[in-house]
Amino acid sequence: MATEIEELRTRKERLKDELLAVEQIERSLQEDTEILEEKIEIRDLEEKLEAKRESVKQLESRKSGLQDKWNQPAQDKTKKNEEPEQTTSQLVVNVEPNSDSVTVQSDESNAKKKHAWF
Repeated sequence: MATEIEELRTRKERLKDELLAVEQIERSLQEDTEILEEKIEIRDLEEKLEAKRESVKQLESRKSGLQDKWNQPAQDKTKKNEEPEQTTSQLVVNVEPNSDSVTVQSDESNAKKKHAWF
């Protein structure tokens, strides 16, 4: 009976040691699992952040292009306002050799006559 008790106690000690070893492995695996989960979450966040940065970059570029397009007509109008339109009318003098009178006509009346002939 003494030998049986010693065998049982020996077996009990081995099981305790094995249990401690398995518990140590379990803790280590839990820590590794938590570390991997954190790394995966960080990688996912980095990917999302990079995608958002790219989206923001494209939107900034588009906004800049649209802003340039928006400002362009305003600049054209400003240039037109700075440069006053010059309107000149030319007078055409028709002199007939046998006549004592001189006829003065504006471009508008000449244009009407030209259109009548063509």
